[in-house]
Amino acid sequence: ATGMAGPPLPMVIDELEASTKPVVAAIDGVSLGGGCEVALGCHFRVASTRSQAGLPEVNLGLLPGAGGTQRLPRLIGVEPSVDFMCAGAPLPAARAAQVGIYDSIADGDNAAVVKAAIDFAGSKVGSDVSSRRLSTVSAKTPGKEVFEAKRKQFGTSRKGELAPQAIIACIEASTDRPFSDGMNVEGTEFGKLLMGSQSKALQYMFFAERQCAKVPG
Repeated sequence: ATGMAGPPLPMVIDELEASTKPVVAAIDGVSLGGGCEVALGCHFRVASTRSQAGLPEVNLGLLPGAGGTQRLPRLIGVEPSVDFMCAGAPLPAARAAQVGIYDSIADGDNAAVVKAAIDFAGSKVGSDVSSRRLSTVSAKTPGKEVFEAKRKQFGTSRKGELAPQAIIACIEASTDRPFSDGMNVEGTEFGKLLMGSQSKALQYMFFAERQCAKVPG
């Protein structure tokens, strides 16, 4: 048992996205992995200047498993999504806004960001949010040659790693089939990575390094 209860994260995100009222994510700090995927399920995203956005699962031998590989390409495009997920490095708020992940950047502390998000939501009351539901938007394909080039690029920069290639396969699925079918591909690829020895080894190394940092002296 994991000690966790409640509906799976993808189901929660689907419910947020399905809302007929504007849903605005107020982001202050580091929004990584599932947190970033929750934000992608919201209709709009307002972040503080100190925030960061990231889908770093590749560093643990995994891929975003709550719709990240399907929603992000529909939001910012295929090539930026491949680079973002396969590099595994977070983007500072200004850059995240520049590429289209964040809709607005707010100065100030947590309370200021929450107020900015509430004001943003207020400005959208009565508006049609259907076009902001990323699961209903089509991801444009850049062509097979782009996917092949990205496979070669990350086959070199992350040689021997399985996760980058799985991420690219999922992102390609976002361009040639309905969202639900793309989610099935994401789930299948995530399961294979999760059960594989490579992700287990990378996760062991990740946590071992952090334990070493706690050793006195």
